[in-house]
Amino acid sequence: MLAGYALGENWEDVSDYVSVYSKGVLGAAVLAVLAFVTLRVARPGRGKRRG
Repeated sequence: MLAGYALGENWEDVSDYVSVYSKGVLGAAVLAVLAFVTLRVARPGRGKRRG
């Protein structure tokens, strides 16, 4: 709330930039999860514990 007050009438412009940035971060996170899952499936048995 304080950020909106400090930004005044520019809050809509900043909101647009933050929206684009958050979509980029979300996309990177999805790619990281997909890469992790793909590597785990492609190399079965390498992550097994010894014992």
